[in-house]
Amino acid sequence: MLAAYQRLDCRGASLRIINPDISSDGPVGPALRAALEPLAAVEAARSGQPRRPAAAADIRDLRLSGVGPVEIARRRGVSRMTVWRKLKRYNPARFDEY
Repeated sequence: MLAAYQRLDCRGASLRIINPDISSDGPVGPALRAALEPLAAVEAARSGQPRRPAAAADIRDLRLSGVGPVEIARRRGVSRMTVWRKLKRYNPARFDEY
């Protein structure tokens, strides 16, 4: 969002958001930029941290050995939803059995 705002500003254009009524034109423009800059800094800092991939084979092997999805999530350090997604991708036909 900040990058788009900066491109518009360099071209002498302004951004107007209809609902709620916000504009980068006029006295509100510097305040809008000031509000967006910290958000952009946080976003840039977070984007440099790659996510640790959850190994589907490990999740599948644990499940086949009788370990439950909640315990798999705890052991692997991933969310339960990640475990369910990996299990579903492994064999969608048997998904209901898990």
